[in-house]
Amino acid sequence: MPSPDDIIHYWFGELLNGWTAENRYPLWFEGRIEDDAEMAERFGVAIDAALAGELEDWLQSPTGALAYILLLDQMTRATRRNTAEAYAGDVRALAACHRGLDSNQDQALPIVYRTFFYLPLEHSESLADQERCVSLFNTLRELAPEHTPLSHSYDYAVQHRDVIARFGRYPQRNSVLGRHSTAAETAYLEQSPERWGQGVS
Repeated sequence: MPSPDDIIHYWFGELLNGWTAENRYPLWFEGRIEDDAEMAERFGVAIDAALAGELEDWLQSPTGALAYILLLDQMTRATRRNTAEAYAGDVRALAACHRGLDSNQDQALPIVYRTFFYLPLEHSESLADQERCVSLFNTLRELAPEHTPLSHSYDYAVQHRDVIARFGRYPQRNSVLGRHSTAAETAYLEQSPERWGQGVS
């Protein structure tokens, strides 16, 4: 079983001044087949254990909670991309995020770690979660060193919030989740190329 430190080091690599020393954006956001396959091979056992509720003890520490969130919010999406199972970890990831925020676990983490600690809020179909996410990313970009690209993270948070404010859910997910799209959602999907990594968010 990989440890929380194994997962965090894989995801972020080494840090410099609170941000990644090397560009991790291809791993995080490009959805490369080889990265998805590597995650499945290296962390599939941990992902399955987290989905089964077997890693709840990780939530006792900030880094453990972050690793738990990475498994359920990021790696589940990568290893089950473009299927309904991509969202199988969302409920647990969101609960871990709320619990961590309530106990200030996020405040013990470097800025770049906190960006992923907050992403379950961005993936939630609750407007209250979305508003909280926008607020947190706004705070982060004010705290961040100039070289960190947190303005982009804030902009994405606003984009996600606006979709939920408009539709109450992500129309991008309707197809894989077997949900019927309304006429307004269909028009939006035809006009918007943004799929945030899956054909979904």
